Amino acid sequence: MTLVLDEIERWAAEARARDVVEDRIRQRDLRRAASGDAGFTECLLDLAEQAGTVVISTIRATSHAGRIVIVGSDFVGLRTMGDRLVLIRFKTIADVSPAPTARVTATGERAPSRIEVGLSDVLESAANAGSRLSLRCGDRVLNGDLRSVGRDVIIVWAPGPPPRPSYVMLTSVSEVSFFGSG
Repeated sequence: MTLVLDEIERWAAEARARDVVEDRIRQRDLRRAASGDAGFTECLLDLAEQAGTVVISTIRATSHAGRIVIVGSDFVGLRTMGDRLVLIRFKTIADVSPAPTARVTATGERAPSRIEVGLSDVLESAANAGSRLSLRCGDRVLNGDLRSVGRDVIIVWAPGPPPRPSYVMLTSVSEVSFFGSG
């Protein structure tokens, strides 16, 4: 019995030591990220590559948890725990942090990224597929069928009665969530 208890205590001590080392590595990575060589897009790319769960909080006090699946030139795409695709504009993000159970960190120390795909490009592709979506524009949320995307306008057909078009200024969109995107 004493042998078993000794083994358990040894295992617990090793686990604590591993946690201390991992925490020191995370702290070092965070200090390095704050050193001036890091970029926001590059941090998001680091987190996407690790495929860990993150929480993205917006300046409008919304938050989404999931895995980063795409980093665009002006947005980040997250696959939520409910298997919904949510696109969030950079300018509306307050912060991004690993979920409490995730063991991911980002240094952002990589060559600046030249990502060419923007939110309007993704929405244009979604319009061609006839996607149902939810747009957040400030405090307003609009649900409907995405019909088309122009230079600076999104046309969404909102459910009726009667069904009607809504013309949304592209720059006012802060978040896009696709229905049935799982």
